[in-house]
Amino acid sequence: MTFDEKVKIIRALPSFKVAPINEVRAIAFAAKEESGEPLITLSSNPTLVLTLKDVEQISHEYPHLESILIKK
Repeated sequence: MTFDEKVKIIRALPSFKVAPINEVRAIAFAAKEESGEPLITLSSNPTLVLTLKDVEQISHEYPHLESILIKK
C-alpha cells in the first residue's frame, strides 16, 4: 500500500475527516499493514495498524491525538 493510499484511508475515518493534513500524514507514515507487536487498529479493510510505540511517538508531537488513536 502506498503512502497516499494510507492517507486516503485515514482521512476517510470519522475521527480524522477534519484533522489537519500534517497530523494525518504523521499517522500514515507510522501506519503498517501488519506487525508482530501490540497493535491499535486504524481501519478494517485493508487493515492499518499502529504499534504502541508508534502512538507514543505521534503523541509526543501531537498530544491531543493520543486519546483518538487509543480509542481505535
